[in-house]
Amino acid sequence: MLSGGTWYRFRTTRWSLVGFVRSRRKADEAMDTLTRIYYPAVYAYLRRLGIDADAADECAQGFFADVVVGRRLFERLDPRNGRARDYLLKALENYQRDQHRREVARGKGRRLSGDALEREETFIASQNGSDPAAAFDKRLAIATLEEALARCERHYVERGMSSHWAAFEARVALPAQHGVEPLPLAHLAKELGFRTPADVSAAVQTVERRAAVLVRQVLAEASPNADADAEHRSFLAALTTEA
Repeated sequence: MLSGGTWYRFRTTRWSLVGFVRSRRKADEAMDTLTRIYYPAVYAYLRRLGIDADAADECAQGFFADVVVGRRLFERLDPRNGRARDYLLKALENYQRDQHRREVARGKGRRLSGDALEREETFIASQNGSDPAAAFDKRLAIATLEEALARCERHYVERGMSSHWAAFEARVALPAQHGVEPLPLAHLAKELGFRTPADVSAAVQTVERRAAVLVRQVLAEASPNADADAEHRSFLAALTTEA
């Protein structure tokens, strides 16, 4: 979603989740966020290999418990050796082939709930034409976008500007994600308390710019010191790739 010029030339963050994991500053919070972003992609990769849902969930749990947490994968990540995506996917490929490690301990609750698992199965069903790596990239891009939009929503709600988020959701987010028709500006102005339809349009553009910044931020956090523009191009390519 959110394609076009508004996605270019935004500043990137100067701090990273990986840095927090390494330094032990906010390490648990940082690890939880990294897991939230990467876990669905790991699950999608395993399912596209032909592993059934329960086994894929168990394998993903084991991977995060034994490799990501147990071997401190993110702490050992060296951006000079390539993208975080490539580093994690290679570790996953190695882990998946290592049969005896599938019985590792569960990973501190870092797994999919029943509802989330059902949602991931819906995604897998939509990816009939994709190989495991493509499914990984697509789901990672979606998770990145979801994280950015969640942060964006919190930003406006916490500042008493829920109407800005509601207008953006009605005009941009829901139409892009679910194919619904954008609500008319005049209708939103009346329902959300804006003076004019033009004010609604301005609010939507403001939120869209912040959402774009936050996408860049999430990408930078997950892949510190990577080429920001290259990461962004890869994100857009994966997000817009058809199944």
